[in-house]
Amino acid sequence: MVTVIRGCAVWGDDHAIPAALDDLRKFQTPASARDIEEWLAELSVIVARRQDDEFTESLRLEAYAARLRRYPADVSREAVLGRTWKFWPSWQELEEVCLALAAPRSAMIRALAHRSTPKAPTDSRGDRVSAERAAQIIREVFGEKPQ
Repeated sequence: MVTVIRGCAVWGDDHAIPAALDDLRKFQTPASARDIEEWLAELSVIVARRQDDEFTESLRLEAYAARLRRYPADVSREAVLGRTWKFWPSWQELEEVCLALAAPRSAMIRALAHRSTPKAPTDSRGDRVSAERAAQIIREVFGEKPQ
């Protein structure tokens, strides 16, 4: 399943929005290199992977840890240990998970930082259809009900 963030609307008073933005930015803190290395070490013993020499193993650990530090700590941990990996994941696989996990938070931060108006929507119910129109749509999609 792919989730695409198309936007994020925010509203509130002039004090609440900056406070929310500040709180969300606090959740952007990356994990320490040591924590990430521990998560990667744990992953290395629970998935199938090719054994390499000590230099290559060390280089892999440093490369993955450096890249995972671009993401908030909870995102990095979830990507490494919160998913089921049959084999050692490529960086592309981990990056896709990190981007998907970080997207909603990033969208909220962008919306809060670049809000144009702090007004609430006038009608939160969205577009409504009548019962007759709903029945017509159901008939068009699924056909007439058998008698």
